[in-house]
Amino acid sequence: LLLGGSAFVITSRFLYKENHDNAMQRLFLIESYFEIVLEEIDTLNIMIATNSEIINRLGSILNSTAWTLEETKNIQRIRSYISAPVNARQHIESIYILLENNKSNVLTSFNSVMSIADMHDKSWYDSYTENNQHKSLWVESRRIPKYDIKNKTEDVITVYRNIYNSVGRRIGVIVLNLLSNAIKADLLEKQILKGESIIIYDEN
Repeated sequence: LLLGGSAFVITSRFLYKENHDNAMQRLFLIESYFEIVLEEIDTLNIMIATNSEIINRLGSILNSTAWTLEETKNIQRIRSYISAPVNARQHIESIYILLENNKSNVLTSFNSVMSIADMHDKSWYDSYTENNQHKSLWVESRRIPKYDIKNKTEDVITVYRNIYNSVGRRIGVIVLNLLSNAIKADLLEKQILKGESIIIYDEN
């Protein structure tokens, strides 16, 4: 099943079980769950990536290491857009926003503006640079260091959404990290039965 404009597909072995009606009902619940989860990145895209004023302000901020009082207020305001869903949703680990800049800076939900080199998690940037810029959205499973606990890691499902300028050139990316264990716990509440499995992959 294609999850709307988010270009995600869900397939499940339980479609072939005898109790087809119940299986379809559970699959519908799962599909609805992922649509709600993926609305987060769609909402951020609308709020930030399609807002030229925010893009210009954030681009200027990320391309600097010293900010005026007004720029500091803008950092706090824009950061609130990405920290709010992290604080409100137990399945979201973190959110990053990158607009390409000479300082290699990125806005994060947990530590405001920071250099990619100083981040606990850097592999997302490799995926961004290696990804075809015409592929607007993609997903991958990763294991990343916990930013608040030394020598600890956690499994995440990372959703990437490219940011484009008015002429269609890629200028950055929104990165949404979902906690795999929290997603699994939520799916168990959707009555996934023993022996059933769900595979999530992008359309490519």
